[in-house]
Amino acid sequence: MAQTFAKAAQSAVKLAANSPHIAKGAVKSTQEFLASPEFVKTWGTLKKEFAFPGPSEWPAVQKGFKKLIRSAQTGAFANLTVSEAAKNTLVFAEICTFFYVGEIIGRGSVIGYDV
Repeated sequence: MAQTFAKAAQSAVKLAANSPHIAKGAVKSTQEFLASPEFVKTWGTLKKEFAFPGPSEWPAVQKGFKKLIRSAQTGAFANLTVSEAAKNTLVFAEICTFFYVGEIIGRGSVIGYDV
C-alpha cells in the first residue's frame, strides 16, 4: 500500500513539474485553432446565422409570419413535399431545443423538467 502511495506521489510531482509546459502547449494549440481558416469561416457563418434580425429585416419576418398563418388557415401546408415538411419539422425541433436549453440554463438546473 505504501508503494502505491509513493508511486502516486511521484506521478503528482512529475505532473506538477510539467504543468507549465502542458499549459503552454494547450494555449499554443488553442491559438493555432482559433487562427485556422476553418474556424474563421465557421465563426463568421455562426455569427451571421445566429444573429437577431435587424430593423431592416423585420418586414421580411412579418411577411413570413403572415404567410405561415395564411398557410395554416387555408390548409396550404397539406401541399408541401415530404422534403419541405421534413425541413420544417427539423426547424421546429431546433427552435424547441434552443428554447428548452435556454430555460434550463436560465433556471440553472434540469430538475423540474421532464427530460
